[in-house]
Amino acid sequence: MSDVVMTAAGPVPEHSQHQARVIYIICALDVMEALVNDTVDDSLYMFDNNKAGGSTGIGSNELKTVVCPGDTIVWMASGLEVETLVDVHIVSGPAAETLGVHQAESYGTKYWTCTVGEGISGTYCYSLDIQVESRLMRLSTGPTITVKEDCQ
Repeated sequence: MSDVVMTAAGPVPEHSQHQARVIYIICALDVMEALVNDTVDDSLYMFDNNKAGGSTGIGSNELKTVVCPGDTIVWMASGLEVETLVDVHIVSGPAAETLGVHQAESYGTKYWTCTVGEGISGTYCYSLDIQVESRLMRLSTGPTITVKEDCQ
């Protein structure tokens, strides 16, 4: 007999439960390249910690992150030149609206985050405004979040 987990809906086989994760999306910026070209499009490298879960485009500016309901997503940025302030200024677009992305702060570090709600599925694009010192630059390519329906 398989193990079961008691939920509000009653007993559910343990193997069908998705273990919620924190998916980090790290935006590494080649600051000098961005400032010289006045764009982050060819100088932003995005990574997440869910390649095994299906994310693709890792190391590019068109990251395709795959998540499940219950997962928490955290966006953070860093410059390859450590003396330069680089920050995700805002996450916007359909993904931000659907998933309820908001800004948070911990120990003086600001980041953007959301927890994927139940009943949400599909692929949603988003935009990033990256702050480089006092300048804002918008990523014009299309990173996406895909929320899978069947997560185990």
